[in-house]
Amino acid sequence: MGTNKLTRFFTVYFPAILWAILIFFASSIPSYSIPSWGITTKDFILHFIEYSIFGFLLARVFLHSQHRVSWRSCILITLIGILYAASDEFHQKFVEGRYSEFSDFIADSVGVIFGLIIFTILLQKQKNFNLRSPNHTG
Repeated sequence: MGTNKLTRFFTVYFPAILWAILIFFASSIPSYSIPSWGITTKDFILHFIEYSIFGFLLARVFLHSQHRVSWRSCILITLIGILYAASDEFHQKFVEGRYSEFSDFIADSVGVIFGLIIFTILLQKQKNFNLRSPNHTG
């Protein structure tokens, strides 16, 4: 692996991979081992934030070097994030004291989409790209 490829891996791909690993390990902690930080809000917000970051990082992997974003890329990013969220909720069924909730899955999914939207807006400001349909030519 060349220096440029290695640098690209660690600056572009590694953050998303690391975040996915962190999500998995956080979901593997039995409920009785989770520290209480005095947060009284529902964990819906925490799921949303956790997966917004993941959606942002996934978008960064797929879109960072493009001058335009296709709907196909956005759908792929969304599907990957939502499938990971579904697998995470399924995984929690097997962790002692943890359980799977559909509302958590919804928060995760909305978070992925939100992260993608935020990245797209920031990329648009930075590179002035266009969001185009797959059938668009030109």
